[in-house]
Amino acid sequence: MTIALAVLSILVVTFLANLFNAMRIVRPICPICAGVALTWIWLILAYFTGYNFDPMVIAMLMGGSVVGLAYAADKKINKQPSLLFKSVFIPAGFAAAYSIISKNWPIFILGLIIMAIIYFMFVKNSTGGPKTNERALEIKDKLKNCC
Repeated sequence: MTIALAVLSILVVTFLANLFNAMRIVRPICPICAGVALTWIWLILAYFTGYNFDPMVIAMLMGGSVVGLAYAADKKINKQPSLLFKSVFIPAGFAAAYSIISKNWPIFILGLIIMAIIYFMFVKNSTGGPKTNERALEIKDKLKNCC
């Protein structure tokens, strides 16, 4: 039952997020990311208040959000995918997600701290990310074709 409810919730929230994006009310967001994240957030809140939802479904959705967040962050801070970044960020995110379900708040905080540290370490050492790289290639092409 939990998986059917989760799938329905993801579809509804994804549709609504897509509408919000089309209306340009808020900054555009990934509709499926919003659908998955908001679904596990409301499911975990309901689970904590006594509703009988399968925590494995919630954990699966949380894991998807962790991986999505890692890939989005990696694209933002690196020209090329970084195995080191994802190798630390994703397990720390999984630990943080699991600790929410198991109500192990010290591990949750530790996971968030590790994720923040690794993110900011890579931001500091970033060479500008994909947008800067595209702009550099554009300038390079213009210089080649100038004469």
